[in-house]
Amino acid sequence: MHKMWAWTISGAYVAWTAGCSAHCDHMNDAASTAEPATCTNFIQRLLDCQVVAGTLVSGCDEKDPILPCVWTCMEKATCTEIKDSYCKDSFNGYAGCVNECHMMPEQFTCDDGSRIPATEACDGTPNCPNGEDEDCTQGYFTCADGSQIPDSWQCDGITQCPDGDDETGCPPRPMFTCDDGTTIDATLQCNGAPDCAGGEDEYDCAKLTCN
Repeated sequence: MHKMWAWTISGAYVAWTAGCSAHCDHMNDAASTAEPATCTNFIQRLLDCQVVAGTLVSGCDEKDPILPCVWTCMEKATCTEIKDSYCKDSFNGYAGCVNECHMMPEQFTCDDGSRIPATEACDGTPNCPNGEDEDCTQGYFTCADGSQIPDSWQCDGITQCPDGDDETGCPPRPMFTCDDGTTIDATLQCNGAPDCAGGEDEYDCAKLTCN
């Protein structure tokens, strides 16, 4: 398995880390209308550009702060650029743009919706319009050792507190229900290996059409 900018690819399967329709008239057209950054629009653009077959992409989260950045790259790119980046490992303008998205620092969301680098929160200098980045109890989780992390880092599946208490007592992870009633972790859906007895967790999964 290897990581390829916005996706993790295992064989022909595609997971998150869109014939042409409303998005483009032919394979060389960039997306012509501004649409919201959603997982549905992302996969539709890939379908329109004939990069993948199947409509399910494992791991795409519409709360992921990287998604709007990747979608902006996708709207600016032509279908040819998008297809070449995934099918031919071409590091073109689209691939470079998405690569920069993955290099974005963690961000703190101000009350007005604007974002600043998380490193600028609680640094003694107000950066949000109303200075809420210096209210270091609001929007932050306090670890057992007294250190603080952004609330959005709690229960994200990644341990950031030294003692791991940011991942303690979290709500149950999303589950996928198989046809026979058994459940599996939703992250196992569309991972290229059937986990349900009937293999339905691998139905309609996005696969590269160029493999």
